[in-house]
Amino acid sequence: MKKILFATLFVASLGIVGCGCAKKTTKNNTVNVTELNGAWNVVELNGKNISVSDNTPYLELNFSNNRLQGKGSCNRTNGNFELSDSDPSAIRFPAVMTTRMACPEMQLEAEYLKALNEVQSVIKVDKNKYGFVDKNGNVLFVVSPR
Repeated sequence: MKKILFATLFVASLGIVGCGCAKKTTKNNTVNVTELNGAWNVVELNGKNISVSDNTPYLELNFSNNRLQGKGSCNRTNGNFELSDSDPSAIRFPAVMTTRMACPEMQLEAEYLKALNEVQSVIKVDKNKYGFVDKNGNVLFVVSPR
């Protein structure tokens, strides 16, 4: 119970981190979110490219049990995700939990966890890239296969 409370408070406190979101979605690039079953590297966050390394945030989505696992840039992440019966591109991550290791650079992780908390749906950005977007259609982060 304390872990869930900490995770909820941690993600809620990330609301003070600004969003450099600029890209908007269109209805032409929406997808069925189940296309994302599997492991994905975060390659862009808030409009900034991220080079793939050991510290790259990633997520693994398992649609058989609606579970998420992965890593911020330092801490492991786990949780459930919610889908919509009426919108096949909709996905939300309401209760993502993280481990609590301290690392030298936590800014990337804080931005990623904040973005994850704001996700409302997924769009196709490129051949093998998908964008996770907020309620206003802003692209929060982009993933490519891991």
